[in-house]
Amino acid sequence: MATATKRAPIASSSKGGAGRFGKLLLGLLLVALVIGASVAATFYFFQHSGVLANTSENMAEARPAAPLPAPIFAPLEPFTVTLRDDRGTRILYVAITLRLVDDA
Repeated sequence: MATATKRAPIASSSKGGAGRFGKLLLGLLLVALVIGASVAATFYFFQHSGVLANTSENMAEARPAAPLPAPIFAPLEPFTVTLRDDRGTRILYVAITLRLVDDA
């Protein structure tokens, strides 16, 4: 005949708070590792693509910028717009000035 064996009852862990803290710490460490890897990969990519290469040789090779022509402004006649919605009527007074490339 089979004899029954007594099993010890599963004791509730008194370190439940410590387990949560460990998981939280591990999660934060994992997030910091992912962020660090992302920053490192971005820096590596930009450095090898030439975006971050601001050496004196590159600056000497750059051509001076062409002088910009004086801007031409053309003011439009001010006008009034009536805006209606559920709350009532509002009036908008608009004055626009355009910046043009040339006189034509």
